[in-house]
Parts: sequence; structure tokens; C-alpha cells
Amino acid sequence: MSVRDVFYTFTDSSYTSVERLDIIAKRLSAEADSADAEADELLAKLNAIRACACRLCKQVAHATSNADKIMHNEMEQMDAEELPAGSAGSGAASGNQAAAASPVPSSLALDFNVEDLLRMLQGFPYSPAS
Repeated sequence: MSVRDVFYTFTDSSYTSVERLDIIAKRLSAEADSADAEADELLAKLNAIRACACRLCKQVAHATSNADKIMHNEMEQMDAEELPAGSAGSGAASGNQAAAASPVPSSLALDFNVEDLLRMLQGFPYSPAS
């Protein structure tokens, strides 16, 4: 309701003062209800986005964990292939030293920490959409 609407309603002489105030109150109440409905709709959309983001983060964390396991297994396999067949004892030690000399990153070098992002999203106020 604009200021002009309030002014015209308030100065309309066909209504009593109480009727004018009642009309203004009803219009403002209707606008407030409309704004509440819009806010509820936006909150539902935000909750849906948050839920998708949580699922995506969990999938990324799972994929990263799987990739770490695969990378670790491949490094072990490469180390085992590099060892001479007859030198199991000393070769294993040198293979471990080679692995320690060239460290393999423990993740896929993501630009963000998935666990921190999950904690942040879980701290966000959330009410599941009905």
C-alpha cells in the first residue's frame, strides 16, 4: 500500500475515521500476508538448495575418499612393480623410501574442505519442506 493510497483512504469523506483506519489496516494486513507467503516460498527454495548442496558435498567427499584409495593402491602397485624380484627385504624398504620422498597428496587438491562446508551447511537453519 503506497503513501498515496493511505492518504486518499484517510481523506475520503465517505467513510468515518474508524472505517478509514479499518480499511488501511486490512490492506496492510493483506500485504503482510502476501509478503509472508513469498518469504515462505523463498525459504522452501533455499531449503531445497541447501539439501542439494549437502548431498553434493557428501558425494564429493565419498568420491574423494574413493579416489584417495585408488591412488594409494596404484602407488603401492607401482612400488611393487619397481622392486627387483629377488630383493624383497631391502627392496621393500627402498620402495617405502621412494614413496616417502615423493609424497602423494591425501586428497584430489580440492579448492575447499568438504568437511568444513558440510559443517557450515548443517549449521544453517533448516526446516524440511513438506
